[in-house]
Amino acid sequence: MEEDRVEGSIEHSEEFVNEFTPCVGMEFESEDAAYRFYCEYGRILGFCVRKDYISKSKRDGVMINRKFVCSKEGVKGVDKRTQTTSLGRLETRTNCKAFLYISLDRASLKWTVKRFDETHNHLLHIPETVHMMRNQRGLTESQGITVEIAEATGLPLKLSHDLIRALLRYFQKQTIDNPYFFHGMQLDVDEMITNIFWADHEMIRDYELFGDTLSFDTTFRTNKEFRPLAIFTGFNHFRMTVIFGVALMYDETIPSFVWLFEKFLEAMSGKKPFTFFTDQDQAMANAISQVMPDVKHGLCTFHINQNAMKHLGYLYGKESTFASDFNACMFLYEDEKELEEAWDSLLKSYNLKDNEWMNKTWELRRKWAHVYMKLSYNAGMRSTQLSESLNAKLKKHLKSNLRLDQFLTQLDKVVFDKRYNEKEAAHGSREEMVRLKYPSCPMLLHVSKLYTPPIFDLFHKELDISLGCKVIQLKLVGDEIRCVIQKHGQEREYVVLASVELDALGAKTFGGVRCSCRKFESFGILCGHAIKGKEVMVEETDRKFVISARYRHLCPKMVTLAARSSEDDEAYRLVEDTITSLGVQVENIFLSKHSHDASSSGADIDMGIDSINPILKNVKGLKKKFTDRARKGGRRLKPWYEKLKKRAKGVPQPQFSQGVEQSGSKDDGTPYYPQTAHLLTQASSSSQISEDMEFGQAGHITIDGSIQIAMETESFFHNEGFIDFIINPQPPSHY
Repeated sequence: MEEDRVEGSIEHSEEFVNEFTPCVGMEFESEDAAYRFYCEYGRILGFCVRKDYISKSKRDGVMINRKFVCSKEGVKGVDKRTQTTSLGRLETRTNCKAFLYISLDRASLKWTVKRFDETHNHLLHIPETVHMMRNQRGLTESQGITVEIAEATGLPLKLSHDLIRALLRYFQKQTIDNPYFFHGMQLDVDEMITNIFWADHEMIRDYELFGDTLSFDTTFRTNKEFRPLAIFTGFNHFRMTVIFGVALMYDETIPSFVWLFEKFLEAMSGKKPFTFFTDQDQAMANAISQVMPDVKHGLCTFHINQNAMKHLGYLYGKESTFASDFNACMFLYEDEKELEEAWDSLLKSYNLKDNEWMNKTWELRRKWAHVYMKLSYNAGMRSTQLSESLNAKLKKHLKSNLRLDQFLTQLDKVVFDKRYNEKEAAHGSREEMVRLKYPSCPMLLHVSKLYTPPIFDLFHKELDISLGCKVIQLKLVGDEIRCVIQKHGQEREYVVLASVELDALGAKTFGGVRCSCRKFESFGILCGHAIKGKEVMVEETDRKFVISARYRHLCPKMVTLAARSSEDDEAYRLVEDTITSLGVQVENIFLSKHSHDASSSGADIDMGIDSINPILKNVKGLKKKFTDRARKGGRRLKPWYEKLKKRAKGVPQPQFSQGVEQSGSKDDGTPYYPQTAHLLTQASSSSQISEDMEFGQAGHITIDGSIQIAMETESFFHNEGFIDFIINPQPPSHY
């Protein structure tokens, strides 16, 4: 686990680390001194220490042995509670074997290291989170005294001088602490500051990592001048809000937004997001189209719903379904035609064809409808709720009567809290292991080591969805496999495509799996349809595809070789001789495999004969018996007593009158026909059953979409189609 140790350890010099590394023979004044030394060693490397084993002398009860272990030593015991008990804490132990074992030397009264193991089988904590470990929590004397410096009550300054001095002081301090701090100010024609933007080095780094989707909001207003506070936010790998940049704006006009977006891109080295979410402010939309015309602009669905309630509030009654129908247009439909039909139905149902707001909203559908938003990456974001939720936290720290310097100080506290929450999440991801519903699933075991817990939970849900999907069709189209997936109980179909290639050994590999729902392209997580499709593709792709792919791989090379070699006599003879030799070698490969199979089976037979009786080793076969009487159909010869005709009991034979009277009271000269039971007159074997008949679990899907009947007896006879066929038999299709 050397890579993990390097990743999680604090960056110190090798001499410094060696100074705090225990070794066999090291002595300590007391058991507590050894414990504190090992805890400091754990803090440097990034693991927590736990006291484990203790041994006392039977003579006087004095402690003579002590063992300190990593906090992840051992495994969790079996939970004996009932299934109705709520889930307990997440697992934290990984059966780590790292430990420090010390013993007391009674002569010197010192503790000596007897055994030491430094190997860890888990990720070590990063330097920013080591203070969160259980044995590292606590306050120093300086930290225990928390003092809030009161604001000085000196002579008041002019407001303009106060603003400039506060800004310069703040920016100067940030620049000294970090040379990568970026800030910019816009001045008007009167040399007055209008708009201010800044971003520290962590904001710039976070945008480089997580800036593919951007949320922008200006609804929060603070400080004495009632300036709009603009915040650029996004998602990090824990699905938590991360701040990319902050701005204090003078107004919300197109020139102000153009300047702000240009400064933002300048701070971020020109990197543009894939998707930019804002509210329905027209000035923002115009500025985005000017500064970032190739960026997908998305509208906040939360604000659209709020505007719908504002303009169509009378449709939001208790028994009205307008809200659900309207939201279905934003989130549900996967096809553009379905969306258009649903929107027309919505307008007709609620008599909104002439509604101005609905018509304007429909013109902007490419900025809010799922069928269009899924075409670009958005990390699952559909609104500016990240900024809205951040505004709620800002209200706890920021007041409208704050001066600018006070405002900047309080804003830094909000940013610090957000970053500290991320550190806590990072610490928890290394301390606790994710909960697996299917512990034996290789896919889950693999992704649990790659994803953070929130992302893993999202993937786990998609895996659950895949269990509720079924395959409708599977066939090869060119170099791709096309799989049609359908959820149980739903009619909507999803098409999963995967490119298939052969490696150098001819083994097939799947790549570029994509689904028509485009969740992986827009969210970054493989959808349940793709998981189901890829699983079936791996299981069902047969040898025919491998042969076809090999042929397509070799054929162009052979054609090119033939065309080139035909231009020269020497090259032509070389290729002809080589091809002839290769043909012989290829045939020998097949012959050797065939003879090997035949010889192996023959050897098995000979070995069996020898084991039964050595006399039978040279037997040529079984002598055929010739008879004079040829029996038709190979039937068994019956003895004379079986050939006697047995009179049927209780079943009179039919009698026909031919003009000759016979005696007997029952003979009246009319023919007599016995009653017979109803028999099926049209019978067919299982191989004659129509191919169109479906048998539930009776099929096996092949690469061309056909179904091979391979059913079990019980499911076969309980099938409704089979029972209907028996009751109402139909002639085979070829009759």
